[in-house]
Amino acid sequence: MHAYGHPNAKYPAHLTPGTVVNHKHTTAPLMIVSGPEQGIRGEIYRVKMPSGEMVRVVRENLRT
Repeated sequence: MHAYGHPNAKYPAHLTPGTVVNHKHTTAPLMIVSGPEQGIRGEIYRVKMPSGEMVRVVRENLRT
């Protein structure tokens, strides 16, 4: 965020392993497994889906 941001804007929450988050396109809860890693489109986190599958997700798609 730049210095002239909206006065009511909140800084992004720190996503640590074990944090439960939502993806902006799904309603299923996801659990952070590891990250952040630097990717082409920004920070990337590995998350565990309810089915047990591990996937990589870009930070901007995660909601706390």
